[in-house]
Amino acid sequence: MNRMRIFPALAVLGLVTGLVLAADAPATTATTTGSAAKVKAQKEPKRKVIVYYFITYVRCQKCYNIENYTREAVETGFAKELKKGTLEMKVLNMEDAENAHFGNDYQLVTKSVVLSDVAKGRETRFKVLPKTWMLLSDKAAFMKYIQDEVKAFLRAK
Repeated sequence: MNRMRIFPALAVLGLVTGLVLAADAPATTATTTGSAAKVKAQKEPKRKVIVYYFITYVRCQKCYNIENYTREAVETGFAKELKKGTLEMKVLNMEDAENAHFGNDYQLVTKSVVLSDVAKGRETRFKVLPKTWMLLSDKAAFMKYIQDEVKAFLRAK
């Protein structure tokens, strides 16, 4: 009977000890081989364009459509640039503390698509795309708009 009481206590003690030891252990990194190593070896490009879609916690179907259409426009129109790292898409919630500054930085009043030109780790210019909500009912026009704006941003120096 005593063995049945001791075993769960030992199991819990072992679990707690393992968690404590894991928390104190130094972080380690795994080595990679093959294509994963090649990706890791690539340097950060000197310049890249980031396509941001800024959201909030409350979202409607139109908000999801903006995200999906923007992602599709970027992925279908710029696969090479995405792979090279000269183009990136990020969806960020403006209500998260670490992203709250973007609303002021870009003077956003609603969910928005913003293009940001980053050179050597610093933003050099940006553009809020104001027609996203107006073109939302026409997916083809919306995607063309996003792709045209991204192309122009990529071409500009």
